[in-house]
Amino acid sequence: MRFLMPLIGVLLLVFFGMPDKVLYAKVGFEKWFPFFFIMFLIPFLLYKTLLDYKIRENIALGLAISSVFLVGPLFGVWSENLSEKELDKNGIIQKGVVIQKWYVDFNDADEWLYKAKFNVKNNIFYTFSYKDTNNSIHVGDTILIKYSSKNPENNKILE
Repeated sequence: MRFLMPLIGVLLLVFFGMPDKVLYAKVGFEKWFPFFFIMFLIPFLLYKTLLDYKIRENIALGLAISSVFLVGPLFGVWSENLSEKELDKNGIIQKGVVIQKWYVDFNDADEWLYKAKFNVKNNIFYTFSYKDTNNSIHVGDTILIKYSSKNPENNKILE
């Protein structure tokens, strides 16, 4: 019972209390918080909670590890939905510049990816990587980026 409340607290924090600065971070240590919570803290707290409820150790371990495959995708879908709603409500379109492009050769997912940067009130912001499906984007190209006026870290490249 002693780990149940911290588990509930961490789940609430991940899904409802994650600050925008952490949720949309692309650089710095903040970008690792959701990963740490989902991959380590939640499984650990779930494991300890299950042991408190006298669940066999091997079953508790299996459920704790499996939680990553439930919480991770749910968090991804949830955060993408939040981002889209915020961009629809407070989105501003800005020109940006492609700063990096690279090729990923991973099994059957061979693709070109690129990142861009843009300026808001003399502050530089960066996008996540995006697919260049036609291999038509080059470093230095000008592209359009939609960002949230409340938090420019929440952004996406318009294609």
